[in-house]
Amino acid sequence: MNEVGAVGEKILAEGIFGIVTTKRIIYRRDRGWMGDGYRTDIPLARLSSVSLLIKRQVRGAVLLAVLAIGTTVAYRVGAQEAAWLGAVAINCGIYAVLMFWGFPVVSINTSNVDRVTIASAWPWHHREAEQFVEAIRQVIVNR
Repeated sequence: MNEVGAVGEKILAEGIFGIVTTKRIIYRRDRGWMGDGYRTDIPLARLSSVSLLIKRQVRGAVLLAVLAIGTTVAYRVGAQEAAWLGAVAINCGIYAVLMFWGFPVVSINTSNVDRVTIASAWPWHHREAEQFVEAIRQVIVNR
């Protein structure tokens, strides 16, 4: 994702959320499972703030955890021949843990009062999201 080419531009942070340089932020807007999205550049002069949110879905996680426990109990009580119950229990448990853990979401505010969500990622990308946000904050503070 090394798409930086301006003279005197230095990369400060680079990762799944995008690239932070001394002059701009480069990221992929509308990136998803099926597509790469399209490249978007925002000059740092237009930034007013950046935030990192952890999106947790507690109700859904509790519902999946209860479903996982219920299917585990049903499997243990006497439905061992229904192997699909074990698979349902394991999958529900995994998704419940992910939903409790939370998904990092990086958002920025621009000078014309637009709130732009740069990216959302899996829970294990939390540290990378923190580094990306910290690089943007350092640039904003040092202008």
